[in-house]
Amino acid sequence: MAARSHRSLGAIIDDGIRALRAQHQDPQRPVERPELPVDGGSGFVAGIDLEDREQLADILGDNAC
Repeated sequence: MAARSHRSLGAIIDDGIRALRAQHQDPQRPVERPELPVDGGSGFVAGIDLEDREQLADILGDNAC
């Protein structure tokens, strides 16, 4: 289907999920947002270049001798 319609497989899957949700959603009931678990991490750290492998290794302690 993706190849025939010249769309990505992800786009086809997204359409399927949206169609299933539309079938099972009560229009009178507001959409409930699930609570997602968090790992308690510190989140993003300003000033870190994710493309700089040396910097990331230093931060993670992988360059320690």
